[in-house]
Amino acid sequence: MNPKITRISGLLGIFLILSGISYFLFDYFLPASDGGFLGSISKKPTDNPLETEKTNSTTSNSSNLYSGPKTEACPINGQLYTQEEAAIWSKRRPLMVMIENHEDSRPQSGLQTADIVYEAVAEGGITRFMGVF
Repeated sequence: MNPKITRISGLLGIFLILSGISYFLFDYFLPASDGGFLGSISKKPTDNPLETEKTNSTTSNSSNLYSGPKTEACPINGQLYTQEEAAIWSKRRPLMVMIENHEDSRPQSGLQTADIVYEAVAEGGITRFMGVF
């Protein structure tokens, strides 16, 4: 057999073995709450102060900043908020993001956090999603 091919295949084998060992160690010693090390990479902090305060208020019941009746309806998704929360989202404009829906670009991420998702036909019969955040 060719010594160059033997050397390349040996190095590739060592690389794959070391990659598997390091993945196992990271997954074992740094577990994420949703099942593994790679699951924590996709978690990103949110810029939405309403979501931040909701998560903070559910984790600590002693600090409820937005107490009161939820009487203000959001014009985008119809969800009810308090007057303090309505003052926050009334100053912010909605953000619309186009997300490709081709087979090679899947899986998409972030669509579950959008208030509204539209699907529109683009070029060549491929559809795209537009998420309103």
